[in-house]
Amino acid sequence: MEHEKRKQEVIRSEEAKELPSLKGRTDKDEALRAGLRRSKKFATGLFIFMVAVFITSKFLERTYPWLAPVIAFTEAAMVGALADWFAVVALFRYPLNIPIPHTAIIQRNKDKFGEALANFIKTNFLVREALEAKLNALDMIGWVSEMLSDREKAKKLADKLVDSIVHVADKWDDKEFSHLTIQLLTDNIKAIKVLPLLGKALEVLVQQKRHQVLLDEAVSITSRMLSKNRDGLRDRIRDEYPWWVPEFIDEKIFQKIMSRVEETLSGIQEDVNHEVRQKFDEAVHRFIQKLMHSEEFDKGLQRLREQFLSDPVARERFEVFWQELKGRLLEDLRATDSPVRLQIEKVIVALGTQIAENEKIRESINHWIRASNFTLARIFSGYGSMEPSSVVWLVFLSI
Repeated sequence: MEHEKRKQEVIRSEEAKELPSLKGRTDKDEALRAGLRRSKKFATGLFIFMVAVFITSKFLERTYPWLAPVIAFTEAAMVGALADWFAVVALFRYPLNIPIPHTAIIQRNKDKFGEALANFIKTNFLVREALEAKLNALDMIGWVSEMLSDREKAKKLADKLVDSIVHVADKWDDKEFSHLTIQLLTDNIKAIKVLPLLGKALEVLVQQKRHQVLLDEAVSITSRMLSKNRDGLRDRIRDEYPWWVPEFIDEKIFQKIMSRVEETLSGIQEDVNHEVRQKFDEAVHRFIQKLMHSEEFDKGLQRLREQFLSDPVARERFEVFWQELKGRLLEDLRATDSPVRLQIEKVIVALGTQIAENEKIRESINHWIRASNFTLARIFSGYGSMEPSSVVWLVFLSI
């Protein structure tokens, strides 16, 4: 019993040397290990069978001379089996842990093999002529656009993106995310100079005469108000005159006033260079300059901003808003007929179709990819020696 346990431990140790570490083993690894065990048992069984046939035939050779070919066959089989075993084992490790010369070839010379492979790749694949030929024939963006414009593939890609978003969102710590977001917003809002930006925006509007729209609207509203309240204004003005002034004089004065006001409003609307418009321009310019450079405005805005950002109610409302937004978004994304999924799919298809149909854009992107790959390959190929892992992706670029 003890002998059998030791035998199993030896078998497991031998397998551990020939296969990768047991950490992170997959079902495929287990299947490979099981296949290796079966193959080793089968090969060992055949070898033992050949040994048994050889010994038996040797004992019976004098009685049965016709066994000579069998003996020769079993001898060849045993020698071949031992030679194959020795040759394979000697490539990777010392046979029976005996440091026989010229064995464990890969283990002792892997660095030399890697350097030789790197030099071979550099001299045969990363030369300028080979790179230019391969990269000029490369149409990576064409392949990508063709894949994206396929609705089935676009749907799979959209599903993958949405599933990734859902997975990441489920793993978020909502409190930590809310705290981080609020902190980022607070820091950025504090750093933003709002008044100069607002002043610049207003200057652009003034340069384009957009502010005159406000004056036009004000004049239009005033005209409509006067027309609508004409009788009321007549009564108010009449009440201001003494009792002894005749009514027809009141009416004439009122009509004169209204006529002059309506004439003035009509002139403002029709004349782009009217005096009122010029004064309005001056007033707006003064306001913009005060807005941009007034310390009083700036301090007042800072006080309002500090009060808002330090208000715990605002933070609480933001957290509630985030929770509702996240819940609705995830609920929508998990649905098979999610509008977001459909929209992402449409965007992917539209992007792929546009790139596929626009040869100029496709060629421009391909040119950038070729130039980038060629530059990187040329930089790496200039080194005197490279690790094998450093050239694997360069081989991909050139094949």
